[in-house]
Parts: sequence; structure tokens; C-alpha cells
Amino acid sequence: MNFRKSILLVVISLAILSGYAAAVCVNQREIAAEVVRLHIRAASDSAEDQRLKEEVRDRLLRDFFSEELPSDRAQAVTVLFEGLERIEYLARDELALQGCDAEVRAYLTAEYFDTGYYDGFTLPAGKYTALRVDIGPAEGKNWFCVMYPPVCMPASGLSPAKAFGRFKMVTREPSKLKIGFKVLEWVGDLKRLLGL
Repeated sequence: MNFRKSILLVVISLAILSGYAAAVCVNQREIAAEVVRLHIRAASDSAEDQRLKEEVRDRLLRDFFSEELPSDRAQAVTVLFEGLERIEYLARDELALQGCDAEVRAYLTAEYFDTGYYDGFTLPAGKYTALRVDIGPAEGKNWFCVMYPPVCMPASGLSPAKAFGRFKMVTREPSKLKIGFKVLEWVGDLKRLLGL
């Protein structure tokens, strides 16, 4: 293969990949407009801090998120915003029951998430609205889920297929999506490097 053909092949490949990445970006923005994610960050990676993170997670899922969530995302964001103090109280109370006095901060934020592979569905990399719960310095491993629609709450009975059925790319087999979503992660990394 001569040099011109090689260049042409590279250009065509890049055009196809960028077209695919653009389609995934549009799909990600559509999904993000309907989703609120939950992001709990442990104080550290120690076994004890990771255990405490899971205790806080279980308490919040049981005592705050088990209540009936609103029927649309805007109402869910309002409920979360108005419930931030209660979320912090529940997390601190659970930590105190476990013999820990770490500070807790709960807040709503827009943050970048890498591609998320969950049981039965995949969310593309990109920015999402998230309820973030930071325990202590929040330097440990995280726990993520989708809290609206409430697919990470088993009691909700809402399956990923029902929640995300109209987004075909989300409910496909994750192994088939890894390459496409990896391209989207690279695009996100490049945007952050360039400050866009």
C-alpha cells in the first residue's frame, strides 16, 4: 500500500470514528438530561473506610431513597436539593453508630463520569448531574449508581430496560459498547485538557 492510500485510510477511519463519537455524545447528552447519579466517596481506601462508605450507602438507600421519588428528573433534583441536610444527617448518624465522627458533605453537582457498566446497562462517559456524598476527605474509592430513574434501588422495581429502553446504546451488551464509549472518554479527556 502506498503512502497516499495509507493517509486516505487513516483520514477515512478518523472521520468514521469522529462521526460515531459525535452520535454517542448526542446520546450521552440526551441521557444526562434525564438522569441523576449518586456518587458516594469514601474517606480513604482503607478497609474500614470502605466498609463505612457501604454502611452510609445502605442507610441512605434504606432511609432516604426508599421513599417514592418524583415522576420526573426536575422534581427529583428539587427533592434532593431540599433533602441535602437530611442526607448529611443520616450519613453522619450512621457513621456515629459505627463509631466514626468523620464529617459528611452532600451536594448536587455536575461532574464527569467515565463509562459506567452496570448490571444490564451501560452509561456513556460524560457530564451528569449527581448527588455527591463526601465522607471525610473523600479520597477513597467511590460507589456510583443511578438514583433517578431509581434503577439502583431494588425496591423501586424499575428495570434498566424500562428506564433506558428508548436509548438503544445504553441497554446493549456492554462488551459491544466498550470501543465506542472509550472513544467518547478520549474525547472527554481531550476537552478537559484543552479546557473546553
